[in-house]
Amino acid sequence: MPTSTPTPTGTPTGTPEPSGLRATVTLARGATSITLPAPEPGYAVRVTRVQHEGRSAAGDVRVYDKGVAFYETDQTFRLTRSQKEDLETFFESTIRGALYPFTYTDHLGVEHADARLLNRGRLAFDKTAAGGYRVTLRLRTQEVAD
Repeated sequence: MPTSTPTPTGTPTGTPEPSGLRATVTLARGATSITLPAPEPGYAVRVTRVQHEGRSAAGDVRVYDKGVAFYETDQTFRLTRSQKEDLETFFESTIRGALYPFTYTDHLGVEHADARLLNRGRLAFDKTAAGGYRVTLRLRTQEVAD
């Protein structure tokens, strides 16, 4: 069974952002890409190792490590109506939930190939007082997405 360990990362609220940060992130699959504003600072990264546990005929516990680790983050974005619609279309038509991987370019400019959105087949948007939208994306990558 996969195991998870929370690891704090990101920039804590109130701390100045380091130089070199971009104001946007990009999600791309094939010829389709969307650009969103950078996520809100201060999120945790969960490390999940792929390990399967079983028992031998004698009852000994055996753990098989597949040598693969995934990194998951819950990143919250504030979007305009247009960005919300672009994300909905990308989620429904391009990556079809978690079915297809995509390339995620984070706010540091690092590309994470084979990323997936793990939002259980749906996106939940909250309307903000300013007339925009807020959504949290559960992002899985094979390297840390800061």
